[in-house]
Amino acid sequence: MNYQARRLGMRSTSFDSVHGMANPNNMSTASDMALLAAHCMKNSTFKTVVNTKKFLCRAVNDPNHVYDWRNTNFLLDDPHYNGIKTGITEVAGPCLASSYCGEDPNTCEYVVILLASRSMEDRW
Repeated sequence: MNYQARRLGMRSTSFDSVHGMANPNNMSTASDMALLAAHCMKNSTFKTVVNTKKFLCRAVNDPNHVYDWRNTNFLLDDPHYNGIKTGITEVAGPCLASSYCGEDPNTCEYVVILLASRSMEDRW
């Protein structure tokens, strides 16, 4: 992960765990996260997944069990936003990585990164 981060130009990022939670050696900046988000949004499968509000699927080992997955990104209610990631850690607080498109999604796209928001509600 750190090798790929350097390839993307993320010079102030260090990953020490795959999940990013509760590890003091995981660190980054909003600028580096913007580089990563912009790179990921070039992948059409990724873009579709992070823009999905709700997804139902049956368990492979138990077809009677249905998983009901709901995206916690409230910005998806606005058709100009198309997802990416919400999160919260003790160190970083409520965070948001999102992507915004104007009237023509083929013309421009902006990545929005918010770290250490004052509250869960303020990040929206």
